[in-house]
Order: sequence, then structure tokens, then C-alpha cells
Amino acid sequence: MLVLLCIVPAAGRCDFGGKDARIMLIGRLICKEMFPDGIREVSPILGGGASERKNPGASALFFWVPVLSGDILPDCGKTEEPVKEAGRDREDADYAEQLYGFERENREAVERAEKEEETNSSYREEGEELRENNEGIPEKSEEAEQELKQPVFERGEMQEHVDESMYGGYEELVRNFYTIDPGTMAGSNQLNASAFLEKDMTLKEEGEGPQILIYHTHSQEAFSDSIAGDASMTVVGVGETLAGLLEQCGYRVLHHTGEYDKPSRNGAYARALPKIRDILSENPSIQVVIDLHRDEMPVQHRLVTEIRGKKTAKVMFFNGLSRTKQTGDLDYLHNPYLEENLAFSFQMQKKAMEYYPGFARKIYLKGYRYNMHLCPKTLLIELGAQNNTLEEAMNACGPLAHLLDLVLGGKE
Repeated sequence: MLVLLCIVPAAGRCDFGGKDARIMLIGRLICKEMFPDGIREVSPILGGGASERKNPGASALFFWVPVLSGDILPDCGKTEEPVKEAGRDREDADYAEQLYGFERENREAVERAEKEEETNSSYREEGEELRENNEGIPEKSEEAEQELKQPVFERGEMQEHVDESMYGGYEELVRNFYTIDPGTMAGSNQLNASAFLEKDMTLKEEGEGPQILIYHTHSQEAFSDSIAGDASMTVVGVGETLAGLLEQCGYRVLHHTGEYDKPSRNGAYARALPKIRDILSENPSIQVVIDLHRDEMPVQHRLVTEIRGKKTAKVMFFNGLSRTKQTGDLDYLHNPYLEENLAFSFQMQKKAMEYYPGFARKIYLKGYRYNMHLCPKTLLIELGAQNNTLEEAMNACGPLAHLLDLVLGGKE
């Protein structure tokens, strides 16, 4: 036999929006209490019409209850408690515990929602206040953003003292300071450390205009993680960082970004020569010329050291001697400033050995001129190699700028 049980809330309406499970659970408990012996299933049906079921707020909750005992309805006025099986007691206890847990979770969820709404309201008010306060404040320009990314110049401390025992004699000098290319030659009359140290490499402070020129004969030289076509990720970008650090030291720097190795590296020095000569003619204040390159090494050989806890690309100073073993001195590549060039690289190398041991590879000597004849204080620098990362190359700019400041500023 089926009995239709109707549950009507005291308010006269059932708010089932988000609470169906809770009300159904209450209904089931009531039915089980009223029909302890005969219930096999309870099938709730929401009251009201179809439109009310779609829209929360139905008037009642109905349960079809199949009753197997002789009594259709129990005597609700009985004072004696019906006998219940132990299993059913446990089941009822489980339902009660489930209901309590549901109510607790529901109450906590409501409290959390209220707190979140308060927090969100507070954030909205703060946001409105910030927007009002920030009205009229311009956004950061690209120049300002770039300035934030620019590394800060740092001065290192002397680590070792390089004394005369390492360069006093020709053999000691070559062994500790130089790598001589097999195609050229350099004797004691070309390599004299005492003469190199006597040369004054300091900059004159008077006048206006740029003091240092940085350019790149091979502007397309890039690094292991460079993006093709992005000049800021090539040796040109490294030159820009070096220029910025030198400017932090108080030097006036001109960074020339002309491209002379496109479409081919062949003839790059010849193509660069007239333009660099014109720049020097137009800027007589320039006293130092730096041709910044990136070297090429076997893949398995990486030029990396560690400075201030950072992986840093090594550098190498390079000189052209305008002479070969086969022909002797190359008169058509005469360099009137050869001794000054050699003195500049030697003083830089010595400071590197003292302040940043392991940072500078030995000075490389080769046979040709490499446009180093345009200015007495000229450096050709190989910074890292193709298998260095851009970050490692950028990290080398700080120590390199410091070494330049030590030599050009006459500092110890």
C-alpha cells in the first residue's frame, strides 16, 4: 500500500533554492520515524506545478511511502516508543549525524560567503580610492622601464697582486699574458711590460662631447639563446649595457650600432673603416675606441667563470701586430699607435688578473691591423662566445666596465 505524505513548512512555502538535499533528508527522517516497520524506500516529489519546480519556492514536499504493516497510519498519540532494531538505530543515528554535518557545513559556507563579500567590498572601495588617487599620474615610459633593467655599476676588490716576477722577463711575460698566433711573431722589442706600464692611459676630463666610442665590426654576432633579428640580444645589446655602465661611472659614451657584416663578414673591416674614421673626425673629444666582438669556440668549450655568484662570460683582449712570419712587417697596414694599443691591453689584462682572476683569457696577438690604427687607446675585445648565454655575456659588462674605469681613471 502507498501512503502519500505531505510536508508543509511553517512559513507555508518551501525554499528549495540550494537546499533540496537538506529538506529531502529531513523528510526521510520524519517518514522513518512515523513508519518504522514498513518503509522500504522514500521517493520525494516537489510540490506545486511545473512552473514552481523550475522556480524555487514550491508550497510543499510530498513523499510516497509504501507501508507493509497492517496499520495504514501509526497512532501519533502513542506514549510507548516503537521497538526498533539495532541496525535501524544506527541508521537513524547516521542520518542525524549526516544532517548535523550538513547544517554545520551549510552554516560555515554562509559565513565564508559573507566574509568574502565583506572583503570584496573592501577591495572594491580600496580600488576606487587608488584609481581616484592615481588619476593624472602618467604611466612609466619605455625609457623608464629600460632604465630599471640597466645593471648597476659595482666596483670589485683586489684579489691578487700581480708583481714583476710574472712579467719582468720576456719569457715570463709571454707565458703569463699572451697567446701568439702561429701566423705572426712578437719579440722582446715588441713586448716590453715596463714600457707598457709607463704609458699614461688615463682620460683627459676637459671639453665636451663623447670620450669613448663603442662599435661592432661584426654586429650580427649572437649568443646561444639570442632571438634572430633582435639586435638587443646580440653583441650590440651587450655594447649598449657596457655603455650604460660606463656612463654611470661618469664617462661620456657614444655607442655606434652600424652594421658592416651584412650580407657577409668578408670585408667587414674595410666597410667599417671609413665610417669609424668619420665619427672620430666629427667627434674630436673621443679618446678611447672599443670594437666589441663575440668569439667563436668549439661547442664543448664554454668560456664561463663566476663573479659575485653569477655565471659570467670570459673576455679576451686582442691585438693586431701588422706583421706575419711569412712577410714580416706589413707596411700597407702600418699602425702608428701599435705600442699604445699593446700598452692599453696589457694594463687591462693586469688589472683583470688582480681584481677578477680567471675573467680574462690571455691577450691574443695576430698578424693584421683590424682598424686599431685610428686611435692610440684602442681595444678589440672578444666577450664570450657563441655558446654563452646572453645573461652570461651581460654579466661580463660589470667587471669589464670596472676594469676600464681602473685603467682610464688611473685608479688602484
